[in-house]
Amino acid sequence: MKNIIIFDYDGVMVDSLDIVIGIYNGLCGKYNLKKINDKKEFGELFNNNFYDALKQKGATEEELKLIIIDFKNELTKHSGSINLFNDIKEMINVLSENNQLIIVTSNITQVVKEFLLSKGIKKIKHIIGADKERSKVKKILLIKSKNPQPKIYYIGDTTGDIIEGKEAGVVTIATTWGYHNREKLQKSNPDYIADSPRELVKLFKSLN
Repeated sequence: MKNIIIFDYDGVMVDSLDIVIGIYNGLCGKYNLKKINDKKEFGELFNNNFYDALKQKGATEEELKLIIIDFKNELTKHSGSINLFNDIKEMINVLSENNQLIIVTSNITQVVKEFLLSKGIKKIKHIIGADKERSKVKKILLIKSKNPQPKIYYIGDTTGDIIEGKEAGVVTIATTWGYHNREKLQKSNPDYIADSPRELVKLFKSLN
């Protein structure tokens, strides 16, 4: 039985930080949220769950539902400005040979699906976005409940990813090319750290 590798999307597969910050700041006036001044400040929203952070900043439950819709619309408009990180496609091709690949993300399911298909990436079995469930813990636990036998890994680029992966009881792998740097990620005590997609491939070869 194949192991399951669950990926975060933004900051792991795609270089979207500047675009996402711009979208966020563009929505701040509508939802009475404070604008973000720089990447480091924006990264603080991902110390835990992104949507929980928005609630702490004053967004109501109803507003969070609307924010997800607005993000979907804006991300669709900006899809042409977002790029895969180097070697991501090759990484997916290699890892899909012996593992089942799934994406669990704070992004929107359809947005991610359409973008990956536009890049010729068809080896992701499932994509579960914030439109399905905001909590990554719950999404990972759902995957575990349907796949009780295989070993499950969760790969993320923020401390929030690692914290939620640990809470869900899976093996966590931090990637250092995304929203949070290595020093910050180490504080969340991931099981493994990878500094590049190629290094991630080597890691799984050593684990199998």
